[in-house]
Amino acid sequence: MTNLLTAEGWIVGLIKADSALHGLIADRVYLGVGAQTAAYPFLVVQHMDTRPVLTNGASVILWNELIMVKGVDKEGGGYGTLEPILSRVRAVLHAESGTTLNGTVVSCVEERTVRYPEVSEGVTYRHLGLAFRIQTQ
Repeated sequence: MTNLLTAEGWIVGLIKADSALHGLIADRVYLGVGAQTAAYPFLVVQHMDTRPVLTNGASVILWNELIMVKGVDKEGGGYGTLEPILSRVRAVLHAESGTTLNGTVVSCVEERTVRYPEVSEGVTYRHLGLAFRIQTQ
């Protein structure tokens, strides 16, 4: 059985190791939710769904996971600030695989894009994200 954080840990590791992304966001990569004191823009890695792939005997042969990597920016930056960041995330993650201390990432394929604004306490935030279908063991 895979560790529940295999995919997320692998993604964060690849993002933080990429010098081009580091130049765009430094170390501002968070699991689940960004820090309240974080500078903008930043990336959030969010688990969306996990489904087991089973044999006829109900044994799990791998886990089919959907993970969102989402850029967040505050007023003024807009989607134009996030686009080069997410384009680089795509280049780093799409069609990749690898191993971690917690398990194996068999495949990682971009599945969809999300884009939406959010207004909270009069402040507009922009979200631009890529969802990746990841198979782990």
